[in-house]
Amino acid sequence: MTGTQTVQLRHEEPEGGWHIDWMLSRGEGSLLVTIRLEDRLEHLETGSSTTGTFLGDHRRRYLVYEGPLSDGRGEVSRVATGCLLDWACHGDEWWITVQWKGGKSQRLRLELKDGEPSRGSTCEIHYLESSAEG
Repeated sequence: MTGTQTVQLRHEEPEGGWHIDWMLSRGEGSLLVTIRLEDRLEHLETGSSTTGTFLGDHRRRYLVYEGPLSDGRGEVSRVATGCLLDWACHGDEWWITVQWKGGKSQRLRLELKDGEPSRGSTCEIHYLESSAEG
């Protein structure tokens, strides 16, 4: 799966906290795989990792939407957009290459911790390597 969109949204929570919602498109018209992160992927150091939590699939409108969320759940703002150059699944691992708009590309390996990406399951995201803007 190549050439699909991805976005990172900063989700400001009503209680004052925040997190990043990383959304990935599997293909044109598909819902977005959404993973909650503690910080932006580009802030990771090469060779480091972070834990993500699957939030369930989201509507495609979030690829471009910024603003308040319904039911008082806070507000989102886009902090990064990009293109998925590669997304391969091998058992409990996903291998993803992202080209961030105006920035570097990142090669990531996601280890699914609970067997499948369902709401509340976790993954470990390993930042393998990067290259300059392509």
